[in-house]
Amino acid sequence: MKKNKSTTKYIIFVLLGAVSYGVLSTFVKLAYDDGFTLGQIVFSQAGIGCLVLWLLVFLKKLINKEYRMNFNKKDSMKLILTGIPIGFTSIIYYKSVQEIPASMAILLLFQFTWMGNLVECILEKRLPSKTQVMSIVLLLIGTAFSSNIFDGGLTNLTFLGTIYGLLAACSYTAFTFVSGKVALSVDPIQRSALMLTGAFIFIVILFPPTFIGNLKIVLPLLKYGVAVAFFGTIIPPLFFSIGVPVVGVGLTSILASVELPVAILASTTILHESSSMIQWIGILIILFGIIFPGYIQKKIKVKERFSFS
Repeated sequence: MKKNKSTTKYIIFVLLGAVSYGVLSTFVKLAYDDGFTLGQIVFSQAGIGCLVLWLLVFLKKLINKEYRMNFNKKDSMKLILTGIPIGFTSIIYYKSVQEIPASMAILLLFQFTWMGNLVECILEKRLPSKTQVMSIVLLLIGTAFSSNIFDGGLTNLTFLGTIYGLLAACSYTAFTFVSGKVALSVDPIQRSALMLTGAFIFIVILFPPTFIGNLKIVLPLLKYGVAVAFFGTIIPPLFFSIGVPVVGVGLTSILASVELPVAILASTTILHESSSMIQWIGILIILFGIIFPGYIQKKIKVKERFSFS
């Protein structure tokens, strides 16, 4: 029973990380509407996120005298390099959001649902289970409905926007994989801080912050920087670093599908974008696809328990 409760806790961490990513595109759209550039948005996101996580590390160290930095040079370098997919995903996903409608960008990003399972099956040299296949099929059907592609949604796609969206899916898959494999003995907050340090360095190299001395840009940018940092670079890496090692990459890819219905809910309530009945049917299908693997596993465990009794 303890094991089941423990697993449930880690599943919740993964779900909360995905929910955070779901509201991200809405704040990015608002920042674009206010005239901020891609470089300014990703710099503020990574910079604020990195600062907050390191502050949490040192605050925890001040409160708890026994709390130690439990990483070595090798671990720190691995985790800093692991941060590159975080920075890369943010950049190309936001670029996709800039090029095509947010719903279509999310649809393309959502290809990580099958990519993650494919990577896990290849590395573990096994075929996906029937439950995984059925869940992925449900998720893809739900994604198609939620993105409204049956009502002319595909006509809004551009070549560059499509490429950016698919690259974001690949990068997101890489992040979920490495976050569950690298330096697992390191404290989760320290792991996240080191990964964000890598993401920040990567972003600064690509987008030098030449605007940093201009208070007319920096001060209005702060409100968006705090929002995208919290939902994009603080909560997801931290919660994924806690949950993914226990849950696994395959199930994480399925659980993270909650990002799409959350994104549509956020765009509807905050941006006041219209949504159709077909999209809400898609959301229900996705939610069923998320719950489905857990329900099957629970049913199997109950059968096994009775068979041994």
